[in-house]
Amino acid sequence: MKHQIIESKEGSVIILDDVYPQNIYSAISNQVLDLIQLRKINNHDEIGTATEDDVNYLSHRKGLWIDRFFKNNRHDFLYFVEQKNTLKEVISDIKSIPFIFRGIKNTNFDESLLGVYSKNDVYHLHKDISMYTTIFFLHDEKKFSGGDLIFDDMNLKVEFLKNRLIIFPSWVYHRVSEVLYPQDYEPKFNEFRMSITTFYQIK
Repeated sequence: MKHQIIESKEGSVIILDDVYPQNIYSAISNQVLDLIQLRKINNHDEIGTATEDDVNYLSHRKGLWIDRFFKNNRHDFLYFVEQKNTLKEVISDIKSIPFIFRGIKNTNFDESLLGVYSKNDVYHLHKDISMYTTIFFLHDEKKFSGGDLIFDDMNLKVEFLKNRLIIFPSWVYHRVSEVLYPQDYEPKFNEFRMSITTFYQIK
């Protein structure tokens, strides 16, 4: 697992690449595809995660609250297990990461959203209702361009690459650029831009 830290007065972001071994990544991807096929994916109006004062943000992506399907058996969804271990590894050397991330170890509640972006989907500028946000990028067959995570205030574009995990304080404004497919191309469900966003807070 490779990592880089981007810091500025507007915010800090940790980028982790090649987060999981290929067999683990494939297993997580297959579980996500199963969820997309078997469960109803709701439109943005039913899954809003942005703060209430972000009245101008727009999202055309769809999603599903994963925790609701694994409420009593979270260990059955591999990402929950692996994400917990990954975050523990990141904060184990807490002194080497920006001060702002040290509060992660004090959070005691998290919930995860599967985001599904199809043709021309976008998520405009917003911040999240939580303390920390992590976003894990995955796809089965990448037929699209765009769909990158943009931090405008930091002048930072994080390219959408599979098996990449982004960690940042939830108050940092961010957006997802438009997901573009070739003209007249209609993507199949396994060609969508997919991500798992986890929100950490204290309850």
